[in-house]
Formats: sequence, structure tokens, C-alpha cells
Amino acid sequence: MTVGTMSLLSPFIKKFIKKQLILSIVLFAIAIVAGYVWYAYQSSSEIPPINNHQARCFQESETVDFKMDINEHGYGDATFIIKDKYTGVENLRFVVDHVFPNHYREPERYRCGIYLIRIFDFDFKKFVKLSAYNIGLWQYDYAGEGKEVVLFSGQRKGGAQVLPRYGFDFRVDPTEKYLVLIKESLGSAEYALVVKDLITTQDIFSSRLGDMLAQYPGIKPGSFDLGKWSQDGRYLKGSIYDGAYDTAYYRLERDTWKFEVFPTPSDLPSGAERAVSFGGYLAYSDITSFTGDADMDAQIEENARQSGRKENLWLYSFWTKQKTKIASVDDPSWVFKLNWLSDIELEYYIPPAPGIRKVYTITSN
Repeated sequence: MTVGTMSLLSPFIKKFIKKQLILSIVLFAIAIVAGYVWYAYQSSSEIPPINNHQARCFQESETVDFKMDINEHGYGDATFIIKDKYTGVENLRFVVDHVFPNHYREPERYRCGIYLIRIFDFDFKKFVKLSAYNIGLWQYDYAGEGKEVVLFSGQRKGGAQVLPRYGFDFRVDPTEKYLVLIKESLGSAEYALVVKDLITTQDIFSSRLGDMLAQYPGIKPGSFDLGKWSQDGRYLKGSIYDGAYDTAYYRLERDTWKFEVFPTPSDLPSGAERAVSFGGYLAYSDITSFTGDADMDAQIEENARQSGRKENLWLYSFWTKQKTKIASVDDPSWVFKLNWLSDIELEYYIPPAPGIRKVYTITSN
């Protein structure tokens, strides 16, 4: 190729090289951005390490199936199966053994943690504790890695004995930052509702029953119910109860730890169907439906039927102390199936069976 030809081609060569350089820069920039997005995605889906490994969180594209089997030793074997929501393909399964077999609630499952009670060295056939007995709350991630959060009672490694200090129940808030426990037992001066930091297990909030009763002298003594967290984790609501009778209700606001206690209305029957909203409203029936004795329950219903008494559904405001009749039915054994859809929307059912769905919306305080 001659010098003249090279001279003629040089503008084209320069232009080609320039285009290649620009393309390389663009591809490099895309790679950098893609890497950053992937890193951000991975980071956002993680929680602090459990047992020195990177914890696996539950993904939006997954579902979790759970089942409990009682093994030959009387312990529970909890199986967790993680599947792809769209294809049904199983991504992972794992088994947690030594799960408390007869607990009334299933393990709590949130985005990054599964929380359950495990028990060791207990003879379920003779129902006696063995030498190394212990029971406590455990946390598992969605890869099957777990750690003990709180030892309720038993023997620590190294031989130190831990006396029973907390009831064998718990509530974890939806943000997985806080843990609710009942401290000591009813009758103890230290009997209290306690909120702990889930990671450090240090007390964040505590309300002793004795202090609460002194602040609200009109409330009858009772036991703390651990309650229920709102879906956004802002509030914990529960009751103070004595058997089938609720003596009061409480609402605790997360982070501010504002603790409000509300006495029950004077006409709330013991064992009546009832439901409390996070907004400060109580829906209740005015006929007892549960006493713990089936024969007595049937007798109460029959007495109401013989006297021609209707069963009424009431709405009571803790703020105004006013009550409103929502519905009235002829059958004193009717179950309204009360369910708060939101702070101000109450779902209930009226006859005939199996029930006609109704929704009552509170329009003003």
C-alpha cells in the first residue's frame, strides 16, 4: 500500500478507532453500573450475620411451606420448604429439631428470620426435666442457620444454671428489631411486660403490673397478654386478662414507647366474642360465648333463647367512652366472626348461616 493510499485511509482509521474507544468506554460504564446495582440488591436483602455467615433473607419471588412432626422422642421436627412462587421449584428445605412440640402458636416467620422455641433434655414420656434441660427462643435465617436468642430456663454451657425468668412465649415485631416477653410470673413484684432489643437482648421498655395498677387504680388485676403487632410494626396491642374476662387493654407505640391502658366497658361480659383495633376501638357481643365449660356455655345460650333475648354487636371507643350498636340477631349462639380490616373497618357476619359478610366503617370519633 502506497503512502498516498495510507493518507487517504487515515481519516477512516482514526474515525474507526474513535468509535471503538467510545464503545469501550460505554461498555465499561454499563459494567460499573450493573455491578453497583447487583451489589446494592445483594446488600439490601441481607441482615446482620448469624453465627458468622451471611444470612439469607426471604425473597419476594419465594413462598415458604411449614409443617411440624412429633418424633419418637416427643420433640417437634419443624420442616421449612422454600419454593419459587412462580414455578413451584423447591429452592431449599431444612429441618429444625427439638422444637417445643405443643406450643399453641406456629413459629413466627418474617422477611429475614424464623423464630421458634426449642427444648432440650426433657423426658416427654415421664414429663420430667433431665440434667442438661434447657428451653429458649431461637432465630433461624432462610438458609437453615440458627442461633439462640434468649435462654428462658435451664443449663448453660459450662454448667451455669439459669432460673426461669421469662414465660415460654414471645412476639417479634415485623421489622425484626424488637422482642416482647413476659418477665417473672403473676404474683411476683417484678411481673412485667418487657420489650427487648432483638440483637443485644437489652431491655428497651418495661411495665410492671404493680406500677400499671397504681397508675390506673380502677383496673382489676390480671395477667399480661403478649398481644399482636400491627403490620407496619408501629403498635403492639394486647390485654390484661383474668381467665375469660378482659380487665383492660393496652397499646404500646414502638420507638416512642408510649404506653396507653384502657379499661373495658362495664357491660363487657366475661368470655364474650370481642376484637380490638389498633385505632382504639373494641367490638364485642353482649352474650357470653366461652366460659371454659361447654355445658355452662350451652346453658347460657339456652337461658338467653328461652327469655327471647337478642345478641347484640357493639362498638366501643376508648377515646370517647361511647358505644354504638352495629347489629342485632335472634340467635344467642351466633358468632359474628369479628375481624378488623384496618383501624376503622370492622368485618363481621350476620345470619343466615354460613353468614352474610358486612363491613362497618367508623366515620368519626
